[in-house]
Amino acid sequence: MAQREGLALLVGSTVTTVFTVRDGQPTLPGATVRTSSRIPAPADLLPALRTLGRPEASAQDFTSIVVAAGTPSVTIDGRSSLNPQAIRVTASALLEAGGALAGPLPSDTVAVDLFIHELARQAPDALVLTQPIAGDKLRLVARFLGGKSAGDCLHVVYNGPAGYRHKALENLAGCALSSIPSAITAGKPTTGPTLQALRDLVTSHLGGRLAAAGYAGRPFASMGAAAARTALRLAGPDGPSLCFLVVEPAEATAFLPFGNGVDAASAGVVGAGTVDLIAAGRSRPAGAGAEGWLPTWTSLLRRLPLDTEPIDVANLAGTGLVRPWAAADSEDSALVNAAMTEEILARLAAKWTGAVRRETNPARARVIVGTGYGLSRLGSVRLAASALVGGLEPAGVTVVAVDPWGASLLGATPEVVATCLSPLQVEHDWMRARTDPWAIVTLERGNDRVSLRRLLPGQVSVIPLGAGERGRLTIEPCLPKLDFGAGPGRVWRGEVRGGTIGLVLDGRGRPCRPPEDPVLRMAKQREFLAAFGVLEPAHRRMAVAGKEVSS
Repeated sequence: MAQREGLALLVGSTVTTVFTVRDGQPTLPGATVRTSSRIPAPADLLPALRTLGRPEASAQDFTSIVVAAGTPSVTIDGRSSLNPQAIRVTASALLEAGGALAGPLPSDTVAVDLFIHELARQAPDALVLTQPIAGDKLRLVARFLGGKSAGDCLHVVYNGPAGYRHKALENLAGCALSSIPSAITAGKPTTGPTLQALRDLVTSHLGGRLAAAGYAGRPFASMGAAAARTALRLAGPDGPSLCFLVVEPAEATAFLPFGNGVDAASAGVVGAGTVDLIAAGRSRPAGAGAEGWLPTWTSLLRRLPLDTEPIDVANLAGTGLVRPWAAADSEDSALVNAAMTEEILARLAAKWTGAVRRETNPARARVIVGTGYGLSRLGSVRLAASALVGGLEPAGVTVVAVDPWGASLLGATPEVVATCLSPLQVEHDWMRARTDPWAIVTLERGNDRVSLRRLLPGQVSVIPLGAGERGRLTIEPCLPKLDFGAGPGRVWRGEVRGGTIGLVLDGRGRPCRPPEDPVLRMAKQREFLAAFGVLEPAHRRMAVAGKEVSS
């Protein structure tokens, strides 16, 4: 008797995807249903199950479940001026465990009642104290928790310096207090205890949510834990530096293997990402100031190849945030959604060094893998790849892969879309017309086929190299200061593999500063998107959700 195929479930923050599993691997395409930040009951999945030809399936048929919705929200308390390293360690561990950041709390420099007000507003499932609290602050926290019942209990985890007890919190029905070894020992991070405590919290919380939804006893993992494992799997023990990104419509989280662990951080337009926890002089609630960040319409316009009024961009961006489950239904909406993703990724990269560490900045990764509905709803892996490059601005030789379905979180291998070539730390002056190349690029393939290109400043071009193809790449800098990863002025040589697009020669400079002239800026942005196969310069045509849309 033939073995019955299993099913896998990926519960995202906006949509849920069901996959058929064969030989332990999810098969594409999957089938999606809108679920809007909740764990769907098995009956809610019937439309997707019908699409896959499995309408009779039950919860027992799911052999693997990865969940982003329904994860516990956690507030991290601590003064960045006193113990920033403890906050960094705790925030990274929270994302790796799969929890969701409820937000930072105001520092001790502001009124204590504002601290309590913000804690009540965030209504987290857990509170992590990275340093002791005492005096009026402790008394007010105890009074606040004393008003809670055992059924509405708040988990409070203390991972600050040893030797402190919070006696006022120990016997409260509305507080489950636990102490674990400090996140910092002798000035060095000790992630293990904090990570394990947060993993236990997430596992217990999600297990209860999944059981209530009808999936009791099914194997599951939080999306953060699955993403961290996927990053380690794809990087391998001796592989190049890799950044694995989970991109949602309003937030992006990056996971980068480092040493024996994973560095993780997030940035978003709704609330605060973990990169905002180490904000100098932070003294306002999470809904104000830096923690309520939104990109300006001017910054979005600078990323668009459209002659569009700011009000139109604002409306499209607002629609994309208010209806995060909706796929792009026009060229303009897809491009605005992509520009919003670029802004989030640029913020993540810009704040990474201060919030995590310089060595693992996503912009320095040699392999970038993106997944999540924030990329999937763009309707094209080409546009998704261009958003990853446009936002992170990787330099050197960087492989870009996109997994629009999220199947890599379940063990699949993502699709390589492009390999991007750009020199490190060289800005282009758009006011100067330059014809001298930055580098001579040679690609040697089988059958004695050789492609020779000049990487010109200010221009973006492509050397085709199809999926499954491999070639020998040589980059010869034309100036002694130019560095493509082998050192200033030194020739870079290595093997590259093909993808949907091939090799993208990006001469816009790093950092990339768009031209001030609006006509030139739009022309160059079209050239960049045309290199990724998103726009045709002459006709501005783009594939959106499988259809050719003309303008």
